[in-house]
Amino acid sequence: MPLAEVEGRILNELLVWGMLMLQVLMAAFIGSGHA
Repeated sequence: MPLAEVEGRILNELLVWGMLMLQVLMAAFIGSGHA
């Protein structure tokens, strides 16, 4: 498998995880009454 493809997959997964974590943090922040 080409290295560029591997890097692309890793970046893609990091992006997905980052979005997921951001949503969780935002939900926790809003849910705790800071909004």
